[in-house]
Amino acid sequence: MMDKLFIQLSKTGDLCGILPIAYAASQRGEKVGIMASKEFADILDGVSYAEKIVFDDKPWLIKEAFEQAKKLCENVVVTMTNGPVAEIEKYAYGPAGQKHAVTDSFCRESWKLAGCLKDWGKIPLAFDKRDRAREDALMPKGWFTKGRKKKIMLVSAGSVSSPFPYRDLLMKLLTLNYPNFNIIDLGLIKAERFYDLLGLYEAAHCLVSVDTAHLHLAAAVPTLPVMALIQDRPIYWYGSAWRPSHHFHCRYRDFPRRAMELFTAIDNVSMSEPGNNILQVYHGGVHKNDAVRYFPIQPGSCRRDAVNCLDDKEHFPMLQDVIRMVMQVAKPNDVIHLCREDTKSELSIPREDISTPRYAFRMNRDKDGNDTFFPAVDLFAAPVDFWVKIFPSIPDVVMGADAYWPRILMEIFRANGAVEISGVFRNDF
Repeated sequence: MMDKLFIQLSKTGDLCGILPIAYAASQRGEKVGIMASKEFADILDGVSYAEKIVFDDKPWLIKEAFEQAKKLCENVVVTMTNGPVAEIEKYAYGPAGQKHAVTDSFCRESWKLAGCLKDWGKIPLAFDKRDRAREDALMPKGWFTKGRKKKIMLVSAGSVSSPFPYRDLLMKLLTLNYPNFNIIDLGLIKAERFYDLLGLYEAAHCLVSVDTAHLHLAAAVPTLPVMALIQDRPIYWYGSAWRPSHHFHCRYRDFPRRAMELFTAIDNVSMSEPGNNILQVYHGGVHKNDAVRYFPIQPGSCRRDAVNCLDDKEHFPMLQDVIRMVMQVAKPNDVIHLCREDTKSELSIPREDISTPRYAFRMNRDKDGNDTFFPAVDLFAAPVDFWVKIFPSIPDVVMGADAYWPRILMEIFRANGAVEISGVFRNDF
């Protein structure tokens, strides 16, 4: 007899999304089952920790699936967020004590329905029944030898449920800008099981994916850098949630003006070392500097922002969320630079001194090269362990265009021994 049975009838990506929940339950000694529609259930062949229950009918017949599931298990949890509105309200939201969605993304909503929202991002997506022979059969001949000259870029540009309006533009830009890469269109790869693509994922330099199942399967290879193009219609909730492996996170409507940032993010993958990196994090666009690995927090990346929390007009993130996100990406020996998006680095700090926590006021530079002091703190630089230390004392404020959050953070930095380095960083007009 199963201890818990999850119902997730729709889409392969959604099934990938709830597999970590089943994995965590199995690690606690529970017997877990997952009911999936026949057309999507094959993904469950890749795991041993969840019993596959096939629902041999339409994926929107939630009532019928629930009645079938109750004959197999007393504890049935519907993690679906799409389907007939009345049935989603009754079988999914109702048992969770809610009338509608309450999170920022359908991905996280499924975890909320399962009572596991606090564990989002902390549980691995594990496939323990992989078939290496089938994976090897998908490897292009001669491309994966030790002496290969070209790096592998995986691209998933097509989606049925979340079509990307700039598919042809994306493929053309990648082909023109990366002639020395082996660019593999995942839409042309025919795998016996979807998870057979994990071998390709592990061999790749990066994955560029629109909002489709590949974006969710990539969580099984957390070391794979992902360039994520995320659905935003009719509202942000319909787009996949940000993950630490997302080196680039862009909403569909923003792609034409942010295409160059995609190239910067792909190029920066090569700069990522086991440690001793400088990560410059901010809310907005990207500035090029070969000594820095950039980590822009884009509108819609954070699960909370000034629009959905305060009914504001701009998607400014919460300061805590920005720091938490970059700490998930940073290595133990990395240094995190937090600044405004229009701040550019001259990096005159000696490499051996960057471990000292520092902050700097803005120095505005005119067209003649003259610097003028501006009374606003625009830079905070410190190693990862320092950010971990001060994080509990950082209040839950908006990281907006104001001078309030920098002043608060400056006082916290000063109270913990940071030194001022104004003049090292500048702003160009």
